[in-house]
Amino acid sequence: MRVAVVFAAASVLVVAGAIAADFADWPGVVHLVAVPPLDLYADLRLLVARMPYRWLLVPALALVATLRVGLWWLALGRSRAGARALAGLYAAALPAALVAAALDTAGRAALYTQLVWAALGVTLLGAGSGWRTFARGVRRVPADTGAALTVLGTYGSVLVGLGWLGARDGGPPPWLVVPVSAAATGAATVLLIRSRTPAGRWRRCRLVPAGTIVLLVAIVASGLRVPAGGTAPARPRPGSVLLVAGTAGATGSAALFHLDPRRLGYRCRQVWYFSYAGRKPGARLGGPVCAIRDHRRYRGADTTAPLAELVDRLVAQARDLPRPLVVVTHSQGAWIAHAALADGRLTGVSHLVMLGPFARTLQPYPPPGRSGPGVAAGDALRGLSRVGRAIGFTSFDPDRPLPAALQGSRDALERLFARPRPPGVRALAVSAALDVPLVYADAWSRYDVTRTCPFPNTHGGLVTSPIVAARVAGWLEGRSSPRCRPGAWITGPLTAPFGAPAP
Repeated sequence: MRVAVVFAAASVLVVAGAIAADFADWPGVVHLVAVPPLDLYADLRLLVARMPYRWLLVPALALVATLRVGLWWLALGRSRAGARALAGLYAAALPAALVAAALDTAGRAALYTQLVWAALGVTLLGAGSGWRTFARGVRRVPADTGAALTVLGTYGSVLVGLGWLGARDGGPPPWLVVPVSAAATGAATVLLIRSRTPAGRWRRCRLVPAGTIVLLVAIVASGLRVPAGGTAPARPRPGSVLLVAGTAGATGSAALFHLDPRRLGYRCRQVWYFSYAGRKPGARLGGPVCAIRDHRRYRGADTTAPLAELVDRLVAQARDLPRPLVVVTHSQGAWIAHAALADGRLTGVSHLVMLGPFARTLQPYPPPGRSGPGVAAGDALRGLSRVGRAIGFTSFDPDRPLPAALQGSRDALERLFARPRPPGVRALAVSAALDVPLVYADAWSRYDVTRTCPFPNTHGGLVTSPIVAARVAGWLEGRSSPRCRPGAWITGPLTAPFGAPAP
Protein backbone atom coordinates (compact mmCIF):
# COMPACT_ATOMS: atom_id res chain seq x y z
CA MET A 1 0.00 0.00 0.00
CA ARG A 2 2.80 2.40 0.87
CA VAL A 3 4.55 1.77 -2.47
CA ALA A 4 1.28 2.34 -4.36
CA VAL A 5 0.67 5.68 -2.63
CA VAL A 6 4.22 6.89 -3.22
CA PHE A 7 4.24 6.08 -6.91
CA ALA A 8 0.73 7.42 -7.46
CA ALA A 9 1.90 10.72 -5.98
CA ALA A 10 5.08 10.60 -8.08
CA SER A 11 3.12 10.07 -11.30
CA VAL A 12 0.85 13.03 -10.50
CA LEU A 13 3.84 15.27 -9.82
CA VAL A 14 5.64 14.17 -12.98
CA VAL A 15 2.58 14.71 -15.19
CA ALA A 16 1.88 18.10 -13.64
CA GLY A 17 5.50 19.16 -14.04
CA ALA A 18 5.65 17.89 -17.63
CA ILE A 19 2.56 19.87 -18.61
CA ALA A 20 3.72 23.00 -16.78
CA ALA A 21 7.25 22.88 -18.20
CA ASP A 22 6.12 21.93 -21.72
CA PHE A 23 7.70 18.51 -22.12
CA ALA A 24 4.54 16.42 -21.79
CA ASP A 25 4.95 15.19 -25.39
CA TRP A 26 8.45 13.85 -24.68
CA PRO A 27 8.42 10.01 -24.87
CA GLY A 28 11.15 9.88 -22.22
CA VAL A 29 8.69 11.21 -19.63
CA VAL A 30 7.76 7.58 -18.90
CA HIS A 31 11.31 7.06 -17.58
CA LEU A 32 10.95 9.77 -14.96
CA VAL A 33 9.14 7.22 -12.78
CA ALA A 34 11.40 4.29 -13.66
CA VAL A 35 13.61 2.05 -11.53
CA PRO A 36 17.01 3.56 -10.59
CA PRO A 37 19.23 4.60 -12.24
CA LEU A 38 17.21 4.90 -15.45
CA ASP A 39 15.24 7.73 -13.85
CA LEU A 40 18.51 9.63 -13.29
CA TYR A 41 19.50 9.19 -16.94
CA ALA A 42 16.15 10.70 -17.95
CA ASP A 43 16.57 13.57 -15.48
CA LEU A 44 19.95 14.48 -16.91
CA ARG A 45 18.79 14.36 -20.53
CA LEU A 46 15.98 16.72 -19.62
CA LEU A 47 18.21 19.10 -17.63
CA VAL A 48 20.99 19.26 -20.23
CA ALA A 49 18.52 19.80 -23.06
CA ARG A 50 16.37 22.45 -21.37
CA MET A 51 18.41 24.17 -18.64
CA PRO A 52 18.74 27.88 -19.59
CA TYR A 53 21.70 28.73 -17.29
CA ARG A 54 24.99 26.89 -16.78
CA TRP A 55 25.20 27.75 -13.10
CA LEU A 56 21.75 26.27 -12.51
CA LEU A 57 22.63 22.77 -13.74
CA VAL A 58 24.47 21.58 -10.60
CA PRO A 59 21.88 22.88 -8.07
CA ALA A 60 19.06 21.44 -10.18
CA LEU A 61 20.83 18.09 -10.36
CA ALA A 62 21.40 18.08 -6.59
CA LEU A 63 17.73 18.87 -6.00
CA VAL A 64 16.58 16.14 -8.38
CA ALA A 65 18.90 13.56 -6.79
CA THR A 66 17.65 14.49 -3.32
CA LEU A 67 14.05 14.10 -4.43
CA ARG A 68 14.88 10.74 -6.01
CA VAL A 69 16.47 9.40 -2.84
CA GLY A 70 13.58 10.77 -0.77
CA LEU A 71 11.02 9.10 -3.03
CA TRP A 72 12.62 5.69 -2.73
CA TRP A 73 13.28 6.21 0.98
CA LEU A 74 9.53 6.61 1.46
CA ALA A 75 8.67 3.72 -0.85
CA LEU A 76 11.06 1.29 0.86
CA GLY A 77 10.07 2.00 4.45
CA ARG A 78 12.19 4.97 5.50
CA SER A 79 15.29 2.93 6.17
CA ARG A 80 18.56 4.79 6.77
CA ALA A 81 20.54 1.94 5.27
CA GLY A 82 18.26 2.02 2.23
CA ALA A 83 18.73 5.77 1.84
CA ARG A 84 22.52 5.38 1.99
CA ALA A 85 22.42 2.57 -0.56
CA LEU A 86 20.24 4.62 -2.92
CA ALA A 87 22.44 7.70 -2.56
CA GLY A 88 25.46 5.53 -3.37
CA LEU A 89 23.67 4.05 -6.38
CA TYR A 90 22.83 7.48 -7.81
CA ALA A 91 26.32 8.80 -7.11
CA ALA A 92 27.89 5.81 -8.88
CA ALA A 93 25.55 6.24 -11.87
CA LEU A 94 26.09 10.00 -12.21
CA PRO A 95 29.28 10.02 -14.37
CA ALA A 96 27.87 7.63 -16.97
CA ALA A 97 24.53 9.45 -16.95
CA LEU A 98 26.32 12.77 -17.61
CA VAL A 99 28.25 11.20 -20.50
CA ALA A 100 25.05 9.74 -21.99
CA ALA A 101 23.22 13.07 -21.71
CA ALA A 102 26.13 14.98 -23.28
CA LEU A 103 26.46 12.51 -26.17
CA ASP A 104 22.73 12.44 -26.85
CA THR A 105 22.12 16.18 -26.79
CA ALA A 106 25.29 16.91 -28.78
CA GLY A 107 24.31 14.31 -31.36
CA ARG A 108 20.85 15.83 -31.73
CA ALA A 109 22.27 19.33 -31.99
CA ALA A 110 24.79 18.28 -34.66
CA LEU A 111 22.32 15.81 -36.28
CA TYR A 112 25.06 13.20 -35.98
CA THR A 113 23.55 9.80 -35.30
CA GLN A 114 26.77 8.08 -34.21
CA LEU A 115 26.73 10.16 -31.02
CA VAL A 116 23.06 9.34 -30.40
CA TRP A 117 23.66 5.60 -30.79
CA ALA A 118 26.68 5.85 -28.47
CA ALA A 119 24.51 7.61 -25.87
CA LEU A 120 21.92 4.85 -26.14
CA GLY A 121 24.60 2.22 -25.58
CA VAL A 122 25.90 4.00 -22.48
CA THR A 123 22.35 4.33 -21.14
CA LEU A 124 21.44 0.67 -21.61
CA LEU A 125 24.71 -0.59 -20.15
CA GLY A 126 24.63 1.81 -17.23
CA ALA A 127 20.96 1.27 -16.44
CA GLY A 128 21.36 -2.50 -16.75
CA SER A 129 24.17 -2.66 -14.23
CA GLY A 130 22.35 -0.16 -12.00
CA TRP A 131 19.19 -2.25 -11.93
CA ARG A 132 21.19 -5.18 -10.55
CA THR A 133 22.60 -2.92 -7.84
CA PHE A 134 19.11 -1.69 -7.06
CA ALA A 135 17.83 -5.26 -6.79
CA ARG A 136 20.56 -6.16 -4.29
CA GLY A 137 19.88 -3.03 -2.23
CA VAL A 138 16.11 -3.50 -1.82
CA ARG A 139 15.02 -5.09 1.49
CA ARG A 140 14.57 -8.87 1.53
CA VAL A 141 15.64 -9.37 -2.08
CA PRO A 142 15.22 -13.00 -3.19
CA ALA A 143 18.29 -15.07 -2.55
CA ASP A 144 18.04 -16.34 -6.11
CA THR A 145 19.62 -13.77 -8.44
CA GLY A 146 17.80 -15.25 -11.42
CA ALA A 147 14.44 -14.44 -9.85
CA ALA A 148 15.40 -10.80 -9.31
CA LEU A 149 16.74 -10.45 -12.83
CA THR A 150 13.59 -12.06 -14.21
CA VAL A 151 11.46 -9.48 -12.41
CA LEU A 152 13.59 -6.64 -13.70
CA GLY A 153 13.79 -8.15 -17.20
CA THR A 154 10.01 -8.43 -17.36
CA TYR A 155 9.73 -4.90 -16.02
CA GLY A 156 12.18 -3.69 -18.67
CA SER A 157 10.05 -5.30 -21.39
CA VAL A 158 6.97 -3.51 -20.08
CA LEU A 159 8.88 -0.20 -19.95
CA VAL A 160 10.07 -0.58 -23.55
CA GLY A 161 6.50 -1.24 -24.64
CA LEU A 162 5.20 1.81 -22.77
CA GLY A 163 7.91 4.02 -24.26
CA TRP A 164 7.15 2.76 -27.77
CA LEU A 165 3.43 3.31 -27.19
CA GLY A 166 4.00 6.90 -26.10
CA ALA A 167 6.34 7.66 -29.00
CA ARG A 168 4.47 6.14 -31.95
CA ASP A 169 2.27 8.22 -34.23
CA GLY A 170 -1.38 7.88 -33.33
CA GLY A 171 -0.63 6.47 -29.88
CA PRO A 172 -1.68 7.98 -26.55
CA PRO A 173 0.21 11.11 -25.45
CA PRO A 174 3.31 10.20 -23.44
CA TRP A 175 2.09 11.90 -20.26
CA LEU A 176 -0.95 9.63 -20.29
CA VAL A 177 1.33 6.58 -20.05
CA VAL A 178 3.19 7.89 -16.98
CA PRO A 179 0.72 6.42 -14.42
CA VAL A 180 1.06 3.01 -16.08
CA SER A 181 4.85 3.31 -15.98
CA ALA A 182 4.67 4.27 -12.27
CA ALA A 183 2.41 1.28 -11.59
CA ALA A 184 4.86 -1.04 -13.35
CA THR A 185 7.74 0.37 -11.30
CA GLY A 186 5.79 -0.06 -8.07
CA ALA A 187 4.81 -3.61 -8.97
CA ALA A 188 8.40 -4.55 -9.77
CA THR A 189 9.54 -3.06 -6.46
CA VAL A 190 6.92 -5.01 -4.48
CA LEU A 191 7.85 -8.25 -6.21
CA LEU A 192 11.50 -7.70 -5.37
CA ILE A 193 10.69 -6.95 -1.74
CA ARG A 194 8.22 -9.76 -1.06
CA SER A 195 9.60 -12.63 -3.09
CA ARG A 196 11.42 -15.16 -0.89
CA THR A 197 11.11 -18.22 -3.06
CA PRO A 198 13.69 -19.72 -5.41
CA ALA A 199 13.57 -19.21 -9.13
CA GLY A 200 10.92 -21.89 -9.74
CA ARG A 201 8.09 -19.38 -9.36
CA TRP A 202 9.65 -17.15 -12.01
CA ARG A 203 10.58 -19.80 -14.57
CA ARG A 204 7.68 -18.99 -16.86
CA CYS A 205 8.16 -15.25 -16.45
CA ARG A 206 11.67 -15.57 -17.81
CA LEU A 207 10.12 -16.10 -21.22
CA VAL A 208 8.75 -12.54 -21.18
CA PRO A 209 12.03 -10.58 -21.54
CA ALA A 210 13.54 -13.23 -23.81
CA GLY A 211 10.43 -13.27 -26.00
CA THR A 212 10.38 -9.47 -26.14
CA ILE A 213 13.96 -9.33 -27.36
CA VAL A 214 13.34 -11.99 -30.01
CA LEU A 215 10.17 -10.20 -31.20
CA LEU A 216 11.88 -6.82 -31.45
CA VAL A 217 14.84 -8.26 -33.35
CA ALA A 218 12.48 -10.05 -35.76
CA ILE A 219 10.41 -6.91 -36.42
CA VAL A 220 13.44 -4.70 -36.94
CA ALA A 221 15.11 -7.30 -39.18
CA SER A 222 11.94 -7.54 -41.24
CA GLY A 223 11.78 -3.78 -41.61
CA LEU A 224 15.41 -3.53 -42.69
CA ARG A 225 14.98 -6.04 -45.50
CA VAL A 226 15.00 -4.17 -48.79
CA PRO A 227 11.75 -4.89 -50.68
CA ALA A 228 12.17 -6.62 -54.00
CA GLY A 229 11.62 -4.77 -57.23
CA GLY A 230 12.74 -1.41 -58.56
CA THR A 231 16.27 -2.53 -59.46
CA ALA A 232 16.06 -2.25 -63.25
CA PRO A 233 19.08 -0.60 -64.95
CA ALA A 234 18.75 3.17 -65.35
CA ARG A 235 17.88 4.45 -68.78
CA PRO A 236 19.93 7.37 -70.18
CA ARG A 237 18.52 10.71 -69.14
CA PRO A 238 18.69 14.09 -70.89
CA GLY A 239 19.97 17.32 -69.37
CA SER A 240 22.43 17.31 -66.47
CA VAL A 241 22.79 16.49 -62.80
CA LEU A 242 24.27 18.74 -60.10
CA LEU A 243 25.66 17.04 -56.99
CA VAL A 244 25.60 19.07 -53.75
CA ALA A 245 27.68 17.44 -50.98
CA GLY A 246 27.19 17.79 -47.23
CA THR A 247 29.05 19.48 -44.42
CA ALA A 248 32.62 19.16 -43.10
CA GLY A 249 33.92 17.52 -46.29
CA ALA A 250 36.20 18.84 -49.01
CA THR A 251 36.53 18.70 -52.76
CA GLY A 252 36.90 15.07 -53.79
CA SER A 253 36.63 13.65 -50.27
CA ALA A 254 33.02 14.44 -49.34
CA ALA A 255 30.74 11.40 -49.54
CA LEU A 256 28.71 12.57 -52.54
CA PHE A 257 31.81 12.70 -54.77
CA HIS A 258 31.76 8.88 -54.59
CA LEU A 259 28.25 8.55 -56.02
CA ASP A 260 28.25 6.88 -59.44
CA PRO A 261 25.94 9.05 -61.61
CA ARG A 262 25.89 6.38 -64.31
CA ARG A 263 23.59 4.36 -62.06
CA LEU A 264 21.11 7.25 -62.32
CA GLY A 265 21.32 7.38 -66.12
CA TYR A 266 23.92 10.15 -66.53
CA ARG A 267 27.23 10.06 -68.36
CA CYS A 268 30.16 11.90 -66.84
CA ARG A 269 29.91 14.77 -69.32
CA GLN A 270 26.44 15.48 -67.85
CA VAL A 271 27.72 15.60 -64.25
CA TRP A 272 28.64 18.72 -62.26
CA TYR A 273 29.78 19.08 -58.67
CA PHE A 274 28.78 22.05 -56.53
CA SER A 275 31.70 23.92 -54.95
CA TYR A 276 31.15 25.59 -51.60
CA ALA A 277 34.00 27.99 -52.51
CA GLY A 278 32.46 29.14 -55.80
CA ARG A 279 32.85 28.47 -59.52
CA LYS A 280 36.20 28.46 -61.29
CA PRO A 281 35.69 28.35 -65.09
CA GLY A 282 38.05 26.06 -66.93
CA ALA A 283 39.21 24.20 -63.83
CA ARG A 284 39.39 20.44 -64.19
CA LEU A 285 40.19 18.08 -61.33
CA GLY A 286 40.33 14.33 -61.13
CA GLY A 287 37.40 12.77 -59.30
CA PRO A 288 36.60 9.39 -57.75
CA VAL A 289 34.02 8.68 -60.49
CA CYS A 290 33.77 11.63 -62.87
CA ALA A 291 36.00 14.61 -63.56
CA ILE A 292 35.29 17.73 -61.49
CA ARG A 293 34.86 20.72 -63.82
CA ASP A 294 34.53 24.49 -63.36
CA HIS A 295 35.05 23.94 -59.65
CA ARG A 296 37.08 25.88 -57.10
CA ARG A 297 38.54 23.60 -54.44
CA TYR A 298 36.84 23.97 -51.08
CA ARG A 299 37.63 22.92 -47.52
CA GLY A 300 35.48 21.92 -44.58
CA ALA A 301 35.20 25.47 -43.23
CA ASP A 302 33.69 26.61 -46.56
CA THR A 303 30.71 24.29 -46.06
CA THR A 304 29.47 26.26 -43.04
CA ALA A 305 29.32 29.74 -44.58
CA PRO A 306 26.06 31.74 -44.26
CA LEU A 307 23.09 30.13 -46.02
CA ALA A 308 22.42 33.16 -48.24
CA GLU A 309 26.02 33.10 -49.47
CA LEU A 310 25.84 29.38 -50.28
CA VAL A 311 22.53 29.86 -52.09
CA ASP A 312 24.13 32.58 -54.24
CA ARG A 313 26.96 30.21 -55.17
CA LEU A 314 24.59 27.36 -55.98
CA VAL A 315 22.45 29.56 -58.23
CA ALA A 316 25.53 30.92 -60.02
CA GLN A 317 26.97 27.45 -60.64
CA ALA A 318 23.66 26.00 -61.86
CA ARG A 319 22.71 28.91 -64.13
CA ASP A 320 24.36 27.66 -67.35
CA LEU A 321 23.96 23.91 -66.90
CA PRO A 322 21.95 22.01 -69.54
CA ARG A 323 18.27 21.56 -68.71
CA PRO A 324 16.34 19.70 -67.46
CA LEU A 325 18.43 19.81 -64.30
CA VAL A 326 18.29 17.21 -61.54
CA VAL A 327 19.82 18.24 -58.21
CA VAL A 328 21.11 15.43 -55.96
CA THR A 329 22.10 16.42 -52.43
CA HIS A 330 23.57 14.69 -49.42
CA SER A 331 22.88 15.69 -45.80
CA GLN A 332 22.94 19.50 -45.39
CA GLY A 333 23.11 19.98 -49.16
CA ALA A 334 19.33 19.57 -49.09
CA TRP A 335 19.00 22.77 -47.04
CA ILE A 336 20.92 24.83 -49.58
CA ALA A 337 19.13 23.39 -52.61
CA HIS A 338 15.67 23.74 -51.07
CA ALA A 339 16.39 27.34 -50.01
CA ALA A 340 17.50 28.19 -53.55
CA LEU A 341 14.36 26.60 -55.01
CA ALA A 342 12.06 28.27 -52.48
CA ASP A 343 13.63 31.65 -53.31
CA GLY A 344 12.64 31.09 -56.93
CA ARG A 345 16.22 31.69 -58.08
CA LEU A 346 17.13 28.11 -59.01
CA THR A 347 15.09 27.51 -62.16
CA GLY A 348 14.87 24.71 -64.70
CA VAL A 349 15.04 22.01 -62.03
CA SER A 350 12.81 18.99 -62.60
CA HIS A 351 13.75 16.82 -59.58
CA LEU A 352 15.38 17.28 -56.18
CA VAL A 353 16.86 14.08 -54.69
CA MET A 354 17.86 14.41 -51.02
CA LEU A 355 20.04 11.63 -49.61
CA GLY A 356 20.12 11.55 -45.79
CA PRO A 357 18.34 14.89 -45.22
CA PHE A 358 17.16 16.18 -41.85
CA ALA A 359 13.96 18.23 -41.61
CA ARG A 360 13.86 19.08 -37.90
CA THR A 361 15.95 21.14 -35.51
CA LEU A 362 16.17 18.67 -32.64
CA GLN A 363 18.39 20.43 -30.10
CA PRO A 364 18.77 24.22 -30.36
CA TYR A 365 21.62 25.86 -28.49
CA PRO A 366 22.45 29.53 -27.80
CA PRO A 367 25.59 31.28 -29.13
CA PRO A 368 28.78 31.09 -27.07
CA GLY A 369 28.70 33.17 -23.92
CA ARG A 370 24.93 33.52 -23.91
CA SER A 371 22.30 31.79 -21.81
CA GLY A 372 19.16 30.05 -23.00
CA PRO A 373 17.57 26.60 -23.26
CA GLY A 374 20.13 24.05 -24.39
CA VAL A 375 23.16 25.97 -23.15
CA ALA A 376 24.65 22.80 -21.62
CA ALA A 377 23.94 20.84 -24.80
CA GLY A 378 25.76 23.53 -26.78
CA ASP A 379 28.75 23.31 -24.45
CA ALA A 380 28.83 19.52 -24.86
CA LEU A 381 28.68 19.86 -28.64
CA ARG A 382 31.46 22.44 -28.67
CA GLY A 383 33.66 20.26 -26.49
CA LEU A 384 33.15 17.15 -28.62
CA SER A 385 33.62 18.99 -31.92
CA ARG A 386 36.77 20.67 -30.56
CA VAL A 387 38.21 17.24 -29.78
CA GLY A 388 37.15 16.00 -33.24
CA ARG A 389 38.92 18.90 -34.95
CA ALA A 390 42.04 18.42 -32.82
CA ILE A 391 42.46 14.78 -33.87
CA GLY A 392 41.52 15.50 -37.50
CA PHE A 393 38.29 13.51 -37.38
CA THR A 394 36.07 16.41 -38.49
CA SER A 395 36.16 20.11 -39.35
CA PHE A 396 32.67 20.78 -37.99
CA ASP A 397 32.30 23.90 -35.84
CA PRO A 398 28.80 24.41 -34.34
CA ASP A 399 29.31 28.17 -34.09
CA ARG A 400 29.92 28.74 -37.78
CA PRO A 401 27.11 30.67 -39.54
CA LEU A 402 25.22 27.79 -41.20
CA PRO A 403 24.95 25.34 -38.26
CA ALA A 404 24.35 28.17 -35.80
CA ALA A 405 21.45 29.46 -37.90
CA LEU A 406 19.80 26.16 -38.85
CA GLN A 407 20.79 23.68 -36.11
CA GLY A 408 21.20 26.07 -33.21
CA SER A 409 18.01 28.05 -33.79
CA ARG A 410 14.68 26.61 -32.72
CA ASP A 411 12.38 25.44 -35.56
CA ALA A 412 14.81 26.79 -38.20
CA LEU A 413 14.72 23.68 -40.39
CA GLU A 414 10.95 23.40 -40.04
CA ARG A 415 10.57 26.97 -41.28
CA LEU A 416 12.98 26.31 -44.15
CA PHE A 417 11.16 23.28 -45.51
CA ALA A 418 7.75 24.87 -44.97
CA ARG A 419 8.60 27.27 -47.80
CA PRO A 420 7.12 25.81 -51.01
CA ARG A 421 9.17 24.89 -54.03
CA PRO A 422 8.20 26.09 -57.52
CA PRO A 423 5.37 24.09 -59.12
CA GLY A 424 6.49 21.02 -61.02
CA VAL A 425 9.66 20.35 -58.98
CA ARG A 426 9.36 16.88 -57.51
CA ALA A 427 11.35 16.01 -54.37
CA LEU A 428 12.48 12.71 -52.85
CA ALA A 429 13.90 12.11 -49.36
CA VAL A 430 16.02 8.96 -48.88
CA SER A 431 16.83 7.96 -45.30
CA ALA A 432 19.33 5.51 -43.78
CA ALA A 433 18.19 3.03 -41.15
CA LEU A 434 20.87 4.22 -38.73
CA ASP A 435 19.51 7.78 -39.04
CA VAL A 436 15.97 6.81 -38.05
CA PRO A 437 16.33 7.99 -34.40
CA LEU A 438 16.82 11.50 -35.82
CA VAL A 439 14.43 11.13 -38.77
CA TYR A 440 10.91 10.57 -37.54
CA ALA A 441 8.55 8.70 -39.86
CA ASP A 442 6.26 11.72 -40.25
CA ALA A 443 9.08 14.24 -40.77
CA TRP A 444 8.28 14.72 -44.43
CA SER A 445 4.52 14.12 -44.32
CA ARG A 446 3.86 17.82 -43.71
CA TYR A 447 5.80 18.80 -46.84
CA ASP A 448 5.34 17.98 -50.52
CA VAL A 449 8.11 15.38 -50.50
CA THR A 450 8.11 11.70 -51.43
CA ARG A 451 10.02 9.58 -48.92
CA THR A 452 11.44 6.11 -49.23
CA CYS A 453 11.57 3.45 -46.58
CA PRO A 454 14.83 3.65 -44.62
CA PHE A 455 17.60 1.66 -46.25
CA PRO A 456 19.80 -0.65 -44.13
CA ASN A 457 22.80 1.62 -44.43
CA THR A 458 24.73 4.41 -42.76
CA HIS A 459 24.32 8.13 -43.39
CA GLY A 460 27.32 8.25 -45.71
CA GLY A 461 26.74 4.80 -47.17
CA LEU A 462 23.57 5.92 -48.95
CA VAL A 463 25.57 7.60 -51.73
CA THR A 464 27.50 4.46 -52.74
CA SER A 465 24.68 1.93 -52.39
CA PRO A 466 23.66 0.43 -55.76
CA ILE A 467 20.24 -0.42 -54.28
CA VAL A 468 19.65 3.21 -53.31
CA ALA A 469 20.83 4.36 -56.75
CA ALA A 470 18.47 1.92 -58.47
CA ARG A 471 15.54 3.09 -56.35
CA VAL A 472 16.33 6.76 -57.08
CA ALA A 473 16.66 6.02 -60.80
CA GLY A 474 13.28 4.32 -60.76
CA TRP A 475 11.73 7.35 -59.05
CA LEU A 476 13.28 9.67 -61.66
CA GLU A 477 11.65 7.53 -64.34
CA GLY A 478 8.27 7.70 -62.63
CA ARG A 479 8.21 4.28 -61.00
CA SER A 480 6.66 4.13 -57.53
CA SER A 481 8.63 2.84 -54.55
CA PRO A 482 7.59 -0.41 -52.82
CA ARG A 483 5.52 -0.08 -49.65
CA CYS A 484 7.36 -0.02 -46.34
CA ARG A 485 7.48 -3.16 -44.23
CA PRO A 486 5.85 -3.01 -40.77
CA GLY A 487 9.14 -2.63 -38.91
CA ALA A 488 10.77 -0.10 -41.23
CA TRP A 489 10.51 2.86 -38.84
CA ILE A 490 10.22 1.00 -35.53
CA THR A 491 13.65 2.03 -34.24
CA GLY A 492 12.39 5.62 -34.15
CA PRO A 493 9.73 5.17 -31.45
CA LEU A 494 11.85 2.52 -29.71
CA THR A 495 14.80 4.86 -29.25
CA ALA A 496 12.86 8.12 -28.75
CA PRO A 497 12.22 7.53 -25.01
CA PHE A 498 15.98 7.25 -24.48
CA GLY A 499 16.66 10.60 -26.15
CA ALA A 500 16.44 14.22 -25.04
CA PRO A 501 13.16 16.10 -25.43
CA ALA A 502 12.58 18.01 -28.64
CA PRO A 503 12.37 21.82 -28.40
